[in-house]
Amino acid sequence: MTQKPIIYYKKNAIPKGVEIIEAFNGCLEELFFIRNPRYKKQMPEAKKPLLEFIQKKNAIKSVWIYYPWINKAVHCPEKNIFFEIKTARNKNIITKEEQNNYRKFKLGIMGLSIGSNIVWPLIASGGSEFLRIADADTIEISNLNRMLAPLSALGENKAEFMAKKIYEMDPFIELDCWAEYVTEKNIEKFISGLDLLIDEIDNLYLKFLSRKIARKRGIPLIMVTNVGNNVILDVERFDLEKNRPILHGFFGNMKEEELKNPPFPKWVQLANKIVGMENLNARMKKTISDIGKKIAAVPQIAPTALIAGSAVVYLIRAIANRQKIASGRYFLNIDKAFKQQ
Repeated sequence: MTQKPIIYYKKNAIPKGVEIIEAFNGCLEELFFIRNPRYKKQMPEAKKPLLEFIQKKNAIKSVWIYYPWINKAVHCPEKNIFFEIKTARNKNIITKEEQNNYRKFKLGIMGLSIGSNIVWPLIASGGSEFLRIADADTIEISNLNRMLAPLSALGENKAEFMAKKIYEMDPFIELDCWAEYVTEKNIEKFISGLDLLIDEIDNLYLKFLSRKIARKRGIPLIMVTNVGNNVILDVERFDLEKNRPILHGFFGNMKEEELKNPPFPKWVQLANKIVGMENLNARMKKTISDIGKKIAAVPQIAPTALIAGSAVVYLIRAIANRQKIASGRYFLNIDKAFKQQ
């Protein structure tokens, strides 16, 4: 069962033996300088107005955020002030209106290996107050080359681990954590109510099915694929194109049933068809051909995953603010940018 932080409005309600992190006054000081940008901390003339501001602290409500899994409680401002401080440095790369649209955008992420690299920049930049995540797998050592997790997380469910990290970054988020696989039986429920869906799962049939549902509901969908040092981003604006071919038509005339539980060699063949061998450099082409022979699984590395996650978050924010992001396939070719082929 997913653990959640507990919000207390009185200090004496916190369980005994909990470590208290007293951050409230420091937050008030931050808030003063955010709201009074003419002052800097080192300015002598800032001392008096800062002191007066802090002395009025009763005007700003505070809460104690208790995290049972680390036995700590953080004393900080209530939700709206917390968010004002947290997003202050976003201005005006992200305007106030854009920030609000981004915050209200309801997002779902299926798959939390590469998906974990989407979560961090998303939550850090103040996006998606409602977030639904799903993954039934547990964290293994081989995940740590691309997943933002420590060795101490081995054996934890990926979704539940990420839920704790999300709450530690933003305790006020509305998080729907699925410590289970998205399946044919529950995928409608997972997609229900979302404004955008992120597909980071390996199941080809569910890739097809999720797009059918997203198209029916008019929900945009993003998929990111790491190919060596480079990134492929697939954007499908089903919100704008009701009859758009699924995955740009890469599945061709294949029937849905053909995508159900294919043998691994067939899965690799179909995955290569989606990625496009022409989009791989010579090293990746050789690597892909060795999967199931000399290599156990599709190779991925952390630097590419971090770039991929940041690019996805850029697209989420742009779509949330109705910017002109067209359907299609986009490439971030790091090899080419640095002339390494």
